This record gives sequence, C-alpha cells and structure tokens, in this order.
Amino acid sequence: MIVKVDSGSHLVEQPSADAGSDGRANNTVAATTNFDVNAPDLTLPNRALLNDSGGNYQASFQIFTPFNFVGAGTPIDVNYQVQNAGSGVASQPWSNQVWISRDNHLDGGDILLDTFTQTSNMLASSTLSILRPGLVIPINTPPGTYRLIVKLDSGNQVVEQPSVDGGSDGNTNNTVVSTVTFDVGAPDLTVPNRALLNDSGGNYQASFQIFTPVNFVGAGTPIDVNYQVQNNGSGVASQPWSNQVWISRDNHLDAGDILLDTFTQTSNMVGLASVGIIRAGLLIPADTAPGTYHLIVKLDSGNQVVEQPSVDGGSDGNTNNTVVSTVTFDVGAPDLTVPNRALLNDSGGNYQASFQITTSPPNVVGAGQLLDVTYRVQNAGLGVASQPWSNQVWISRDNHLDSGEHPAQHVHPDLQHGRLGEPRHHPAPDS
Repeated sequence: MIVKVDSGSHLVEQPSADAGSDGRANNTVAATTNFDVNAPDLTLPNRALLNDSGGNYQASFQIFTPFNFVGAGTPIDVNYQVQNAGSGVASQPWSNQVWISRDNHLDGGDILLDTFTQTSNMLASSTLSILRPGLVIPINTPPGTYRLIVKLDSGNQVVEQPSVDGGSDGNTNNTVVSTVTFDVGAPDLTVPNRALLNDSGGNYQASFQIFTPVNFVGAGTPIDVNYQVQNNGSGVASQPWSNQVWISRDNHLDAGDILLDTFTQTSNMVGLASVGIIRAGLLIPADTAPGTYHLIVKLDSGNQVVEQPSVDGGSDGNTNNTVVSTVTFDVGAPDLTVPNRALLNDSGGNYQASFQITTSPPNVVGAGQLLDVTYRVQNAGLGVASQPWSNQVWISRDNHLDSGEHPAQHVHPDLQHGRLGEPRHHPAPDS
C-alpha cells in the first residue's frame, strides 16, 4: 500500500534532504507490509476432477434433470448450483449456458439448450441454486444417451481467480459435466397394427390400416386410399416429410411397382400420436396391367425425419416406414369390341358377328366405288382405353379374317381419335 500526502500540492513545503527542493519527495510513502487481493471464482460445488480418453474433465452431481428419458422436440427442466469459490464479488451481468453432450467434454458436436443471464452480483463464498424449466430438446436430435454440461460465465465477462482446478485464467472450472445421464428418444413413423410376415420375397410388414373402399377398379380411373400414420416414438416428428402410396402385384416395394401419390406432411407430429390420412381421387394409370394389387404406403419416403432405431424399424428406424395392405383389389383393363356380338361357328371355325357393322349402299357396290361403313366400338372393360389406337375395315369372302382378304382402306388405317361410332368412308377395292 502507498500513501501520498498532499496529493494536490496545496501546501508550500520545506525543502529537506529527503523531501527534495520542493519538500514533496517524502509525501509518497509505501507500507512495509503487503496484502493480497483475490478475485471471484465461479464454479459448481461438489466437483470431481476425472479423466477419460478425451482428457481431463470436471463433474458434479449438482447438475441434473428429473427426467430419465425425453423425446426429441419436448422440454426438460434443468437444475444446477453456482458457487463463487473465490473471495471477490462476481459482478453481474454474466451468462451461463446449458448444453447436452454424448460424452464428458464440451465440443463442436454438442447441442446448446439455454443461455441464462445473471443480473445480480454474487458475494464471495456464496452458492446459488438455478432452475431452468422447459428447455426444449431440439427436434431431430439423434437418439441416444446424453449428459448435461453447464458452462458458467460463457462469455468470460467476470475476471476470475487463478487456481489449481481453475487454471491460469480461473475459467477451467467453469465448465462442469453432470455425473448422471438421460436418454433422448426420436420419433418412429409407421402404420399401426403391423404384422411382420414373410414370403418368398423375404420379410415384409403388413397392416389392415391401409385400404381402399373398392374391390375392383378400371385402369385409368381414380380410387380413394385410406391409411393411418403413427408416431410410435417419444420424439416429435418434424415437418415437412413426404408419404407415398404405391400399388404392387406382391408384398414388396420394388422397381416394378406403380407410384400413385406423394403427399407432403406440413405439420409436426408429437410422440405416441396417430392420424388418419385420406387421399382421394388417386388415378390408376391407364396402361396398368390387369390383375390383383396390394397398396403399399412408404412414410417419410425422402428420409427427412431422424427416427428411433427399433426391432422392427432397423438401425436407422426406417424399415417399418414401408407397410403393405393386408387386403387386395383388382384392376381391370379396357376391352375393345363391337357390341351385340354372337359367337358362331362354320367350317372355318368359331367367329364373332354383330349387326352393328353396316354398309351403304347395303347390298351391291361397284369395284372402285365408294362404300360407307358404319360400326360401333364398345369398351366392354372397366379400364379406360387410352388413345391413340387404330381400327381397320376389311372385306372378306367368308366369316374369317385371313391372308386372302382386302383392306377397304389402302392409305392408312382408321386412327381412333374421334367419337366412337362416327361413320368412316372407305373406297371399295378394285377387285
């Protein structure tokens, strides 16, 4: 300590040997003893200095959450103690952070949950309890086991006391990890009421919660598809993601299947919830082959949602996203013909005949003259006959079309693109 007498030089003083020519050199005098000034030292109480493959770290049971398990996208409460282990006053403001980590060390892969600003001074050798409620685990946090890490004075706003565990700047003991862990669960999208089945193509998952109200539909016509989506995990499934509807001749989604619909989910789905989806008017493509089909739903088709690994979901949680219907429906194709047919037989074999094919003039026409032919075309199937296609008119000496016949149209076949049943004019052949 140093005392400076008459620091403003208000007095005229006597010159002397130790005071100098102006008498002031002896006004400044130092104490013969010293004293120490200590700074604050922010940390958490009940710390232990530990070591693992990542190096040294400090841990305390004074950081904890009441939860053992929490879903991604849902909140937790965090409790921790702040201790000023130094003899100086910690001057506000400063900021404390709460992180979650897969290990005992705070690094670039960890997730920040909270930054809290301390707005009151903290006296020496005092302790303060902090409760931070409702800290949300971010959506899409990977599932697994986590620790809480508290970083006091995260912006190094407080000048702290160097110490053995605090380091040369007093900040090493500001970062402390919890001694207990908790688990974070992800969402798990699937269709409810699944059964794990097996056929010659391998394992597949099936559910009666995927269905269409119709048993039979024509190619080129629409159907309605109903299915349920369930979040079987504890985490929130974050929108957007896409669901697809396919039709398949078997129980497995592969390259030969037909995509009917891609639907984008635009709202989050909380854990352990389900929702019914109706996709109306999904068009069966006109060129779909006739036969029996299954519906297949593929949830989160673009793998946009980070999901919970499970027994039926696999290591990435996606295996149970693809589910096949337990019931089938039939697709019918078009069937082009001439109406009012009769199945007849003569010496040449079976043939089909109809009075819906007529000519004008009806009985006699000269070679090389025009002949009007009228006929009706019927689609006797349920599927849509998709244009363009070609119709031909021939003349024959008998009831059978064979190599000896003459086409009534030499230039081009009768291309179908107008009204069914519209008359076509054809020149009679020369012989």
